[in-house]
This record gives sequence, structure tokens and C-alpha cells, in this order.
Amino acid sequence: MSVVYRLLTLIVSGSFAAAAAADFPALPNDSWYRVEIVIFERLADVDPASTQEILVSRAPRAYPRDVFAFDDDASRAAAYALDAETRAMPALPAVDIANKSVQAQPAAPAAQPTPAERAAKLIADYQSQLQDRAFRFEPGNTLLLTPEDGRLQRSNLYRVVFHRAWVQPVPDRDQLRPMLIQAGERIGTGWRIEGFLGVTRGRYLHLDTRLWYTPNPSPDAEDPGYMELREQRRMRSGELHYLDHPKFGVLARVDPIQPPDTLVAELARLAALPAQ
Repeated sequence: MSVVYRLLTLIVSGSFAAAAAADFPALPNDSWYRVEIVIFERLADVDPASTQEILVSRAPRAYPRDVFAFDDDASRAAAYALDAETRAMPALPAVDIANKSVQAQPAAPAAQPTPAERAAKLIADYQSQLQDRAFRFEPGNTLLLTPEDGRLQRSNLYRVVFHRAWVQPVPDRDQLRPMLIQAGERIGTGWRIEGFLGVTRGRYLHLDTRLWYTPNPSPDAEDPGYMELREQRRMRSGELHYLDHPKFGVLARVDPIQPPDTLVAELARLAALPAQ
């Protein structure tokens, strides 16, 4: 549990519990994390001999039935499920706006909210903000691995094909939510690098990765096949991790989401108020 969440828990269980009769609202849990991923392709073989020994497969690529895509549509605020065979977004039900009108009712006089009610509103707003950001790509100017991205690009040995960050609630170890990855240029019906990855947590954070790299097809090859990077990596938050493959690689960093200082300060202020 993060330092901030421990602080908020002490506020709830301590001063306010003794000072107010009303129940203080439940705090947001500490399962929200920011995930940042860099995927890069090697432009030259570091060890040609080892590259020649990489198994090239032509077996069907097995996507999980519950693979999810990132939400890049401003009309929705959560990731959406895909069909694992076609990777197509399901049709969304139409909404008949004309029949949804509601007769406006006169508003009842608002009672003065208690400190607990004001705290509940702040926490609900914060949770709503997290949900609105969930599984959407964060702005480019907030990326933490920009220096590593730049070094890869300047080396002329690598090409970065995917560099994104997003926030999400991280599920327990046995409840992996696989996120769809499609990076680089299109090759046939697929992508240069595609597959899925997901973050879970138990005693540690874990990154589960399964990505497929499609090489440039030769003129006489009907199916160039693919090379696979499949790894489960135990992680600590805030640390940079590197997943290696002779043809491509992954940099990953996962950080806990900390509530804003303004929220923490306001909850502390409300906790110190007498019951109303």
C-alpha cells in the first residue's frame, strides 16, 4: 500500500472516527497503476548466428478470448472487448435519445452536507477521473521513458514502434486482463509486432507478455511466419524492466497512482471538522 493511502487510512480510522458520528466514506483502494511500454525492433542482428537459430512458427496465433483493446474513442471511457478471432470491436447498441427525455422536477432545498458527505463527493469525483483515464493513452509529454526512447532511436540500431502509457486498475494474479498490441507497419493481414500483454499483482507486480514479430517476407515466401517473445516477469513498481529477443525488445515500467496532494489535504481538513 502506498504512503498516501496509508495516510488516508489513518485519517479515516483515527481522528475522524473519534470526532464524528457519521461514517467517513470508503477510500479508493490502491490497485490503480500507470503502465508505460516501449517496444522496439532491431534493425541489425547483434548476433547473426543466434538469430538464425530462432524458431520461426507458422502455427495459428492464439489470442485469448477476453483480449481487450485500448480505448482510443472519445465517446467511451473504458477498454472494450474484442472478438478473439477477428479482433473486431463489437457493435454498440443504439440509444433512442428522443424517448429518453425526463420531465424536469423542481429541486428540493439542499441540506448542508456533512464533512463525511463532502469527503465522499471528493473521493467519488477522483474515482470518476481515474475511470475516465483508464486504458486511454496518456499525453506524450507525460511519458517517463522518453530518454530511453531517444537513446534507442539515436543508436541507428533500433526502431521504436510503440511507446505508450496508460492508467488502469491492476487485477489479482489470477485475473489477467490481456491488452491488444499492434505496432509497426502492416504486413499482410497482420502487423510487424502484435500480440498482447497484461499486468497483475500478487505479492509482486507481474508483466505477462506474448508478442509476435513478423520478418520481411521473401519474394517466394507465401507465409513468412513469425518469431515469438513470451515471458512472465516479476516486477517492482517504479523500476525499469527489459524483455529481450534477438529481433525486438520491450521496456516496461509500472508505477502506483498517487492521489493528488490537494485531495489528501482536503480529506485531512474534513477529518478534523466536528460532526454536524
